[in-house]
Amino acid sequence: MGAVLAAPAAPPISWLISIEIVPLENLSPSVAYGNSRREYLVVWEEQVHAGQVGIIGRLVSSSAALPGLPFPVMTDANMQYYRPTVAYSALHRYYLVVFERQYSTTDTDIWAVVVSADGTLGPRIVIDTDTDKDWWPNVTYNETADEFLIVYEKYVSSTRRDIEARRVRAGDLTVAGGRNLVGGANQLRRLPDVAYNSARNEYLIAYTLNSPPTAGGDIAGLISNANLGTLSSEIPITPVGTSPSQDAVSVAAGNNEYLAVWNEYPNVTTASIWGRRLEG
Repeated sequence: MGAVLAAPAAPPISWLISIEIVPLENLSPSVAYGNSRREYLVVWEEQVHAGQVGIIGRLVSSSAALPGLPFPVMTDANMQYYRPTVAYSALHRYYLVVFERQYSTTDTDIWAVVVSADGTLGPRIVIDTDTDKDWWPNVTYNETADEFLIVYEKYVSSTRRDIEARRVRAGDLTVAGGRNLVGGANQLRRLPDVAYNSARNEYLIAYTLNSPPTAGGDIAGLISNANLGTLSSEIPITPVGTSPSQDAVSVAAGNNEYLAVWNEYPNVTTASIWGRRLEG
């Protein structure tokens, strides 16, 4: 009789880590791993004081230690900053933290800040400052092209929201270019996420599609090459125009494939999590 293989060991789980427990409103955490120091950068939005929301960061080591205190990433007076997201460039050893900057109730922009691997703040980068609402950014790093891709939701009207993107060169931090990826009259495309497929040097951008705006949400996406010059047709990741409603998609790239996961609402009191693999 052959040897009996032992069951795989459960992964070790650290103790709970108190990243930020001050008596303030702390929301929307995001995290990226920096392999040069074997540390993570966690960022979140924090109500710094009444009427002001800022972006705060803290490093967490791979041993679950906290090498330093929380630090302000962007906390300018009389400004509001929301929904941070973060990615890491191993080549240049820094994180790019991307977030919303609200100027007024009708003008929300996309900005970014460089945070070095040791937590030192670097330059601020203007991503999109049109006089309209740009929301819900997400960012990923493309190690082949050595640049970041930022995707976000652009408010066009109450019955139209599009998905837009901007590239940022990691070497010199210039905004290399961008474009409107997808949009249409009487359609809402919301809450985008993005993943980079290194095997094909391309991206999957996924989002919630409400068509028409009053309809329940479906999950759709498209493939873009590295410079945003070639886009696929829109991919229905879930059946379009059928119940139940879905939203809040998150995507990751594997070995020349993707996994998309999302919320699904079979009724008004229940939500479940579903997913789907897509070949590269």
